[in-house]
Amino acid sequence: MRKGTLGRAVLPVAIALVVGMTHPVTAAAAPAAGQQVQAIPAASQQEKAKALTELGIEPTPALLRLTDRNFVFEVWKLAAGAEVRASAELAMTPSNDDACTQWIKTGAKEARARDRANEQRDVETARQAIELKRNGAAAIYITVVDSDVLLRSYRDFVFWLWERAPGPKVKAAAWAAFEGTEAAQKEFLRQGIFETHAQDQQDKRDADQEKSEAEKAVEAWNATKSAAAARVGLVPNASLLVLPDDGFIWEIWERSIQGSELYLAATSAVRSKEPVVWKEFIQTGVHAAHGRDRQNALAKRDEDNRRRVQQIGAKATNSMVRPALAEAARVALAGTAEDVERFLAVGQSLALAQSLGAVKLGNRGSYISEPYGAVVPATTQPTFAWKIMPGLADPNCVSLESPTRPDFFVLQIDGEVVVRPSDDTDGFRRNATWCVRPGALSGGGVSFESVGRPGAFLRHKGGLVAGKNGPYCVPTGPPQPGQLPGEICMDRDHPDYFAVEATWVVDAPAPPETTEIVKRYLNDDAIRSRLGGPIAAEVTDGTVRFRDYAKGRLYWSQRTGVKQLEGLIFAEYRRIGAHQAPDFGPPTTDETGTPDKVGRYNHFLGGGSIYWTSGTGAHETHGPIKAKWASMDWERSYLKYPTSGVETVGAIQRQLFQGGRIEHDPATGKTTAYRQ
Repeated sequence: MRKGTLGRAVLPVAIALVVGMTHPVTAAAAPAAGQQVQAIPAASQQEKAKALTELGIEPTPALLRLTDRNFVFEVWKLAAGAEVRASAELAMTPSNDDACTQWIKTGAKEARARDRANEQRDVETARQAIELKRNGAAAIYITVVDSDVLLRSYRDFVFWLWERAPGPKVKAAAWAAFEGTEAAQKEFLRQGIFETHAQDQQDKRDADQEKSEAEKAVEAWNATKSAAAARVGLVPNASLLVLPDDGFIWEIWERSIQGSELYLAATSAVRSKEPVVWKEFIQTGVHAAHGRDRQNALAKRDEDNRRRVQQIGAKATNSMVRPALAEAARVALAGTAEDVERFLAVGQSLALAQSLGAVKLGNRGSYISEPYGAVVPATTQPTFAWKIMPGLADPNCVSLESPTRPDFFVLQIDGEVVVRPSDDTDGFRRNATWCVRPGALSGGGVSFESVGRPGAFLRHKGGLVAGKNGPYCVPTGPPQPGQLPGEICMDRDHPDYFAVEATWVVDAPAPPETTEIVKRYLNDDAIRSRLGGPIAAEVTDGTVRFRDYAKGRLYWSQRTGVKQLEGLIFAEYRRIGAHQAPDFGPPTTDETGTPDKVGRYNHFLGGGSIYWTSGTGAHETHGPIKAKWASMDWERSYLKYPTSGVETVGAIQRQLFQGGRIEHDPATGKTTAYRQ
C-alpha cells in the first residue's frame, strides 16, 4: 500500500459503494431512512471551479454540475498529486456529503499546497540522492553509472553495488545496509563504503606476507591516488596510477575546470618542485579544493538567484500593476537562500494576482469581477484576483487572466469588453493584450490601452468598455422627425469624463470588503477629509455597524444608512453610551450646522439629539424636553442652546439653556419652559 493513500486494491469497490458508479448520486435524491442530511451548504459552482483551478484541471460545465460527492470522485480520477488523491479518498469515506463539500471548499487547496511542498522537497532530495549514490560508487572505482541505476531506490542501489563490490568487507556492509533501513543505506553510501573498502584494501595488503614493505607502501599510496582521482571523475586504472606524483597531478590539472579551486590548487602543486607538496595535494588538497568548489558553486547559485529575484522585483515595480509580486520578491530577498529558491520555483507565479478597482467618484470600492468582468463592490468571494500575465501579443504589455477560469482573458471586441477563453489566434491575442499607461489622474493609478484597438482604453461606464478619448455626450430627448437628435456634451473637467473612467487602482488580490461604510468613506471626499484615516476595523453590534477614524466615527444601520460623528458631539455621544444609550441609537444625520450658523448637531434614531456650540460645549437632549424645545423653534427661541443635559432633580426632569430652562413632571406629563 502506498504511503499517504488508501489501498488501491479495495478502493474502486469502496468508492463504487459510496458514490454509485452505475447510478450516480443526484442533487434531488432524498436521504434514506436514518441517513444524515448534509449539515453545511453544498459547494457552489464557483467554489468547484476554484478547486479545479488549484489542481490544474479545466473547469468544464459537466464537472461543475455534479453533486459534491460525484464531483470529488471525478476529481479523484483526474488528479495526479498523492496528497490530493488521498484527501479526496478520505472525503468520500463518510456517509454524508459534508466531508466532500468541505474538501471542495478548503481541502483541495490545502492538499495541493502539500503536494507542491512535497514536489519542491523531492527535487532537492533526488539531487542529493543521486550525488550520494555517485560518490558511493566512485569509492569502489565505479565512476560511470547509468542514470536509470542512479534513480533506483537506496535499497536497490545498494544491492547493485553489492553485486559489484570488490572486497568481502564492502560486500558484507552492503548486504547489511540492504537488509536495514533507508537511513542505514544512506550512511553506508556516505561513509561506510569508503571505510570498508579501505579495510578490504588494508586486509589485502596485510594478507600478502610475501610482499615487501615497499610494495605495501606502493599499494597504499595507489589507494590514496585512486581516491583523489575518483573525486574528479578519473578512472584510477594502471596507466594512471603508474604515473609519478607530479604526472598524476598533471592529469588532475588537465581535467579540472579552469579558474576553479581545484584548478588553482592543482596548478600550484604542478608548479612546485617539492614531492612533499605533491603528496599533500594528493592526500588532502584535492579533497579540500573539491569541497571549496562545491561551496563556491552554491554561493554562485545563490548570488545568481538573488540577482534574478532583484530583476523580477524591479520589473514588477516598474510595471505599475504587480505590487504583490514586487513585495513577494522583497520578502524573499530579506530571507534565506532557500526562501529565494522557493520564490523562483513557485512564489513568483503565485504572486501575479491583483485586483483592479475603479477610481470614479461613486464607484470607488468597486472592482473588476468574474464571471463577466462586471465592476462591483468587493466581497469576500475570490473573484477579483486577476492574474497579471505577460501580454499574449506583446510581453512588454499584460493580459488579464480570470481568477477562477484558467485561459480565460479580458478582451475587447469592437469596443465591447468580454471575458472569453483563448482560441490561440493572433486576433484573440491582440484583443486580449493591454499596454499599461500611467493613470490620467493627478492621484496616480494606471490605464490599460488595447493593443487590438489602439487609442481605446479599458473604461468603466456603468460596465466595462474599450473606449477612446472624447467628450461625454448624452441625448437631451427623443429625436424629432427630420431633425438631428439633441445632445449635451460635458467638458473635460466633468467627473464623468474619460480620465477618471479609464483610470484604475491596483489593489491586493483579495481587496477589503466594500461595506456600506467603506463605500461612503471612499466616495465622499469631504467626509474622508473630516474624519481622517481609519484606526480600527469595522465592528458589528447587533443590527448596527461602525468604524472609528482618526477624528470621528461612521455608523450604519438598515434604517439610517451611513452617518458621521466627530469632535465634541462624538465625545458626548460616547459618554452617554453611544448607540446603546436609551433614546439614542445610531445617528440619522451627519454632523450638521444649525440654521443660525452658530451651532452643530446630530439627530439619532431613538429620538435624541446632541447640540454643540463653542460657547456651550456639546449636550444631549431627548424626550419631552426636546419635544418642547423643538415646538418653540429650537435655538431660534429665547432659550437658545442647551447648557446641560437632561437631569433629574427630585421628581422633576430638567434641562438648562442659555436663555432659561425646561422642566418636565413625569407624574402629570406637563412640560414647561421658563425664561431666565
